[in-house]
Amino acid sequence: MDLIKEIALTQDKFAIIDDENFEWLSSYRWQASKQGNAWYAVRWSSRRNGKRKLLYMHREILNTPAGMDTDHRDHNTLNNRQDNLRIASRLQNNQNQRKYEGSSRFKGVCWNRRSSKWFAYIQSEGQRIHLGCFDSEINAALAYDAAARKYFGEFACTNFENNRIRKEAEHGDSKISGNPGRRYRVER
Repeated sequence: MDLIKEIALTQDKFAIIDDENFEWLSSYRWQASKQGNAWYAVRWSSRRNGKRKLLYMHREILNTPAGMDTDHRDHNTLNNRQDNLRIASRLQNNQNQRKYEGSSRFKGVCWNRRSSKWFAYIQSEGQRIHLGCFDSEINAALAYDAAARKYFGEFACTNFENNRIRKEAEHGDSKISGNPGRRYRVER
């Protein structure tokens, strides 16, 4: 079992890291920096020309090359364990984003007043792809999930966490609950 450790940040936040990275990462003074809705572990580095550069802990851990992003698989930007991080292109990193506010509680789904149906859609390579019209918001979300897995592969950010939840939602065996923009859990 891999050991995990925490590094204290400012703003009463903590970064989660692997034990193997603790010694070298804890030798720096890390801060919590809020960007949008996400918190990141950052530090300042001095350069020879006297200018300072902002360094991100997750990029330091993976030694992410310039022009690439570091993606947090679980969307927790303070979880900097190596198995939660992966190097990604900007496009791949954007594919793994959560839902924005909208008329549906699910990503890739919106209500169409004119037809009184739920529309499912996905954005891929700059194109908006219409996936169909549905009587059920859940069925539209399931259509989005299937398309996300097809187009985005391992970077797909789906509405339902796993196949058990998806199958139960399809068959109406459970009640889906949760907040917009978050993953949903099944309550029995």
